[in-house]
Amino acid sequence: MGENIVTAVKTLRRASMMTHPNVGGNNAPDLAAKAGSLVSYFYAPHPTPGAGIAVSPDGAFMVRFGYGPDMRLLRSSTGSVAATLSHSVGHVRFATFSADGDHVIAATDDCRLLIWSVHQPLAYCLLAPNKQTVLSCDDDGQLELWSVQQGTMIRRFDIPFSAKRARFSPDGTKVIACSDFDIQVALCNVDTGEVAHSETFDDLSECRNKANYCISEDGSKVLVYVTDHCYAFNVALFDTLTLSYQKLLVSGGSLVHALISDDGADFVATGRDDKIHVYDTATATLLVTLAGHRSDVLYCQVTADRRHAISGDNSGHVLLWDVDSGDCILRMQAHQAPVLWCSITKDCSRAVTLDNEGHAYLWFLDTQ
Repeated sequence: MGENIVTAVKTLRRASMMTHPNVGGNNAPDLAAKAGSLVSYFYAPHPTPGAGIAVSPDGAFMVRFGYGPDMRLLRSSTGSVAATLSHSVGHVRFATFSADGDHVIAATDDCRLLIWSVHQPLAYCLLAPNKQTVLSCDDDGQLELWSVQQGTMIRRFDIPFSAKRARFSPDGTKVIACSDFDIQVALCNVDTGEVAHSETFDDLSECRNKANYCISEDGSKVLVYVTDHCYAFNVALFDTLTLSYQKLLVSGGSLVHALISDDGADFVATGRDDKIHVYDTATATLLVTLAGHRSDVLYCQVTADRRHAISGDNSGHVLLWDVDSGDCILRMQAHQAPVLWCSITKDCSRAVTLDNEGHAYLWFLDTQ
């Protein structure tokens, strides 16, 4: 068994070397003689494709989940197991790191919310800006506020819809809730649980059942986007401070994925035009378009300094980009299925990719 795994990894390493396609056209990247070498492989299936792994903010750890009640805390430098996190009867459905990277938060299908210390795996954490409360959402879209110290529910939020995404506002006095079925965002008072402001996006309402949301880390921006073909606007950028929004038509009306950067300064949008579009969040203006994929781009992430980006497409290819020049600097090939998620460390030394069959790869990157 061990020899088969070693042989498989060696084969994947050889297959992962960057290729130099001799293809003409404006979309063909000019690739230098560099390589992205495969470091580690592990299997991480999950009922929700692409949601079986999360990377800590500093890139030092990864948490692998979705294959049962246990989670594995892995070192991104080697792929070795740092700890096994076990405290649930049901399967882990979602997991993420806290903003400072000190804690792992997990939701399970037996209706539990688990919080682990990364350095000392114990069940506690402070997630809200006030350092005292945790916000949770159940299968019915009901938002609830919990006391970390007492382990009891403080209140339920009285919103007129089922929430699919939520976050605290910049000052921590409100909860930003995004509707599951209607294109709507509500700001709820943390102290009372009542709705202080509700915003509907009528220009996107024709595709309300295909609406998705991305909320900036500080809670000041909400990116509302539609993943169905639209002939009008398919993106709305909502400011939770001014309570206003801007409308855009992105990717020729066929959007697949959008993501706000960690600092909220810009956002990326990918679609069926095989391109990546980087926008300034403050002005909603297009900064650069990255062209090089030859199939639908399913995911893209830009580094915090906005110098590099990593993206995955429907054919299983992963590309690393120089955002300033708009050039593709690495092409990595090992996946045999569409890549639904990818991430890169701040120093661009390592990357993690995940496809829709649950195969996850850890890469060492040569970007010098």
